[in-house]
Amino acid sequence: MIFSVPGTFFLVLVLYGFSGIPYVYFFSFLKNTSTSGFFIFLIINLLIGTIMPTVVLLSESEEVEYSMLVFPHFCLVSGLTSFSRLALLNNKCKLIRETDRLSLCRNRRTLSPCC
Repeated sequence: MIFSVPGTFFLVLVLYGFSGIPYVYFFSFLKNTSTSGFFIFLIINLLIGTIMPTVVLLSESEEVEYSMLVFPHFCLVSGLTSFSRLALLNNKCKLIRETDRLSLCRNRRTLSPCC
C-alpha cells in the first residue's frame, strides 16, 4: 500500500527531509554570523524553490533541469509537479461519464487511453 497516492506523497516528503539536512549543514559554513547565513540561505532557497522550477518548465531544457537537481527545494517542487501530473492523468478517465466514454471509444479516429 506504500505505492498508493498518499504513500508516494509521503515518500517524496521524507526524501526531501533527508536531503535537506546535508544541504543546511553546507550553508552553515558560508557565513560567520547566523543572521547573515540564514538570510543568504533564505534568499537562495526562495529563488531556487519558486523561480527555477518555472524557468525549467517554460524552457524545457534538460541541461538546466539536471544542473538544478542538486538543490533539494527544486527536487521537491519537480517531484510534486510530476506526481500531480501523473495523478491527474490516471484519474482523467474517472471524470468522464460512461456514455461519453463509450461514444469516444466508438470513434476510431481518437486515440484515447480511456478506451
